[in-house]
Amino acid sequence: MPKVFYEWDVESVEIINGEEVVLDHQHADDLRDLPTPANDHDKLVLVRDTDGTRMWAYVDNESRMLPKYFSIPQADGKYYETNVKVPQRFHHEIAREMAR
Repeated sequence: MPKVFYEWDVESVEIINGEEVVLDHQHADDLRDLPTPANDHDKLVLVRDTDGTRMWAYVDNESRMLPKYFSIPQADGKYYETNVKVPQRFHHEIAREMAR
C-alpha cells in the first residue's frame, strides 16, 4: 500500500496581466503553523502526495471550507476533481481554526 503524505500550504499569489502567478509557498504539517493568507488572492491548500502523484484541495476563500474531493491539474491548466475524498480530519481541522 502506498504511503500518503498531507501538508498545508499557503500560496502567495499575485495577479499579473490577468493571470494568477504563484510567487511563494509556505508549507506546514499543521494548519496552526501557517500564517493567515495576506490578501484575497493568496490561497490556502491541502496537498496530498503519494508515490509521485500530487493532488490539491483548495480552501474556498469566502466559505473557508475544503472541497469534498482533491483535484489535479490537466494540460489545459485547469484543475479537475478526482474521486479521492479529502479526509474528514482535515475538514474538522479547518473548521476549528476558522472558528478562532
